[in-house]
Amino acid sequence: NSGKVLVSNFSGQVYVFPNDTDGQKATNATVGQNYTRYHTGGLTRLGSHIYMATFNGYSVVQLNDDGTFNQKIVDLKGAAGICVNPNNQHLLASSLIGVWDINPLTKKQALLIDNGETDGIATDGTTLYVVKSGHVLGYRLSDKKLIFDSGFILGADGVAVGSGSLTGYLYVNTNYGQVFQIDLVHDQTITLIATNGGRGDFVTVDPNGTLLLTQTAR
Repeated sequence: NSGKVLVSNFSGQVYVFPNDTDGQKATNATVGQNYTRYHTGGLTRLGSHIYMATFNGYSVVQLNDDGTFNQKIVDLKGAAGICVNPNNQHLLASSLIGVWDINPLTKKQALLIDNGETDGIATDGTTLYVVKSGHVLGYRLSDKKLIFDSGFILGADGVAVGSGSLTGYLYVNTNYGQVFQIDLVHDQTITLIATNGGRGDFVTVDPNGTLLLTQTAR
């Protein structure tokens, strides 16, 4: 809500950029807190709160707007991706054993989908998309039924559901410097839209209608 952009990295830092503008370098950012032992993962915002998955910290935590630690929400081994379920305002987090539903107010958690190690995660409120073993899998939230499989995408890591001008598409960031777009409305065509990047990880849709994604060192 402040217009800041928070970025986590696998080395354990949370960078806070002062605003959402192009061309910024890491020197524009401050390090809110160093979570070196945690190996930080995905970030998401729910209302006025920011939540982060910590892979080696085995937990989901709440952050302050400046990137500093606020509190632990739940223990979760291998927490990686995280997003918000708009239907109940719960957190959905991927892990080494599947996807968890987390109530951040009561700090209660329940295994939602028991499908083994998962990584990137996103939802439109109807379908939950998760990255598993190079595939983007879609589960209908109402009954947890598998209804979508992208097929194998080499190095698939992060996934985002398009909104605004990007509605109807999924975006996949890969470990091999590529970004793919999947057409969900027509024929599920997979289109390579960017190449020659570094090791890709997470991707999200910016409210201004563009994509924000992390690749090695940028």
